[in-house]
Amino acid sequence: MNFEDMESTKNSKTSFTHIYSLVTPDSLFQFSCESIQANNNLEYSAVLCEFIEISNNKYCYFLMPSNFDYGKFDNPTPYIAETENFLDSKLQRINSTFVRFLIEDNSFEFKLSYTDFMGVKKYGLSEAGDKRNAYLYSFNSYKDLFYYNNQYIFHADKADETNLNFNLYISNSVSNNNLISIAINKPLEKIMGYYDEASDKFIYIYQYSNKIEYFILQYKCFFNAWNIDSDNSIICCDDKDYCNSNQYYYHTDTRECFSNCRENYFQFNFECFKGNCPENTELISSEDKNCVSTLDYCYIDETTFKTSCNNAPYTSIQ
Repeated sequence: MNFEDMESTKNSKTSFTHIYSLVTPDSLFQFSCESIQANNNLEYSAVLCEFIEISNNKYCYFLMPSNFDYGKFDNPTPYIAETENFLDSKLQRINSTFVRFLIEDNSFEFKLSYTDFMGVKKYGLSEAGDKRNAYLYSFNSYKDLFYYNNQYIFHADKADETNLNFNLYISNSVSNNNLISIAINKPLEKIMGYYDEASDKFIYIYQYSNKIEYFILQYKCFFNAWNIDSDNSIICCDDKDYCNSNQYYYHTDTRECFSNCRENYFQFNFECFKGNCPENTELISSEDKNCVSTLDYCYIDETTFKTSCNNAPYTSIQ
């Protein structure tokens, strides 16, 4: 029965069912679909659905396009991924003709094709290599700690082995794995994120224990230093790579500005370095993690508060 037949029977309910058996345990639920148009013929569209099967003790992930003429799915794609452990995945529509399939640390793009050979209509999928973005192809994450919205991947991974501290990232089409912040003593369970084009801002939401927290970030914070204001809003330093006030200390890896260096950071004047003192400095106080220059002359830039050191005295150009 086709759609024309269904339209003509207005006084009766008509439906059809096609059963597709999955080789999966009852406890495994993973099913998502997106609708896109055929890349080679925009008059035709299909619904793509993600499926997971278990074969030879491995989890196999693949997509299948629907065929509305026969009320069933066409043959699936070859396995997109094959893993020994179950990984969370997401299918996201990028535009009208291709989708992005995200699976923890990787992403794949697919476009839909349509063929009509002697009346046999079929849909197929091919990997959209020409549309794959190098920055969004790979990212850092763990289970439930990645989310996709408006061409941005929000993701997080462990900052250390305690499972209490997590790095928070946002990746976009021009820069991969941007470390936005570090959640300290917050064992993250799930994250979500959204980008609003009108305000040019991100909202980053995360859950841990019995709490849900979020913060709002401006796009320019991708590239500039930022600090948290008294009302917990994030303020970006305009066109600055460093904090522009001696009230803040600049964290070199996260670009954050705080009143003090965070735990496990080493302080050199107004800058904070994760893990160790920076080059050409040495530790003078293990308790406070304070570093001092091994070079003879240093000065602090009065605009960025960044320290520069040399073995020769600094001479200003008049």
